[in-house]
Amino acid sequence: MRQIRSLMPTRRPEMRPLRFLASTVLFLIVMIQEITAAQTVLVRVFDPTGAEGLKGIVLVVRPDQSHEAQAYVTGSDGRAYIQYLDGHICTVTAIDPAGLFLDKTTEFNCRDSPVTIELDVRPILDTVSTSYNVGLKIRINGPDGKPLPSENILIRPAAMSLDPVWTFLETTDSSGLIDTRFSPGEYVIAAIIHGDTYEASLVVTTTNQKCPDPARNCISVSDVPRGKRGSALVLHLVAVAGGPR
Repeated sequence: MRQIRSLMPTRRPEMRPLRFLASTVLFLIVMIQEITAAQTVLVRVFDPTGAEGLKGIVLVVRPDQSHEAQAYVTGSDGRAYIQYLDGHICTVTAIDPAGLFLDKTTEFNCRDSPVTIELDVRPILDTVSTSYNVGLKIRINGPDGKPLPSENILIRPAAMSLDPVWTFLETTDSSGLIDTRFSPGEYVIAAIIHGDTYEASLVVTTTNQKCPDPARNCISVSDVPRGKRGSALVLHLVAVAGGPR
C-alpha cells in the first residue's frame, strides 16, 4: 500500500498556476472597468421642471480643438454615457428632433460627471455668414471683474447644430488678453472656473449692420481699433443660468 500511495500523483501543485491565472484575470477585469468608468461622462437631459428625463434627445459632443463631433441619443431616463473625451473644455449641444424643446448648447469639464441639462423654449438665432474676418483683442474678466490670466477660453458660434462647426481654444496671457480673428456673427466665449461654467456673448456685425441688442456685447467691423496697441474689447464672464451641474 505504501508503494501504491507513493506512485499516486498529487494535483495540488498543478492547481496553483490556475488559481494565480484566475486572480490575475479578475484583477485586470476590475482595472479595465475602473479605467472605463473614469473615462465615461454621464449626461442627463431633463424637462424645465428638472423632474422628467427626456428620451430621444440627440447630444452632439465636441472636445476643444476638435472638428469631429460625437453623437449620442438619450435613453428612456434621459441619460447618455459618453466615453473617451480628450480635452479640457467640451461642448455639448442637446437637440430635440421633435422640436418640442429648446436646442441648448453649453460647456463642461471634459472629465467631470455627471452633466445635467434642462431644456425649455427654442430661441431664434440669426447669424451672418461672410468670407472675411477681422482681428480682435479681447480682455477676459472673471465674475469678480478681474482679468483672468493664463486661463483656457473656448470660443464657439452661438448657434450649434448637427452640421460640422468649428470651436477653438485660446489661452489668455498674463493680463487676461486674447488676440484672435472673427467673422461677423454671434459667438459665445466660455471658461470653466473652479468647476463652474461662465460665459459671455459677443456679436460682431458687418459695417452697415446695427447691433441687434444694445445691451449685449457688440462690435461692428468698422469700429474695430486698427493699429492701436493695447486697445481691447472687455468681456465679463458670468455664471450660466440653468447650465450643467
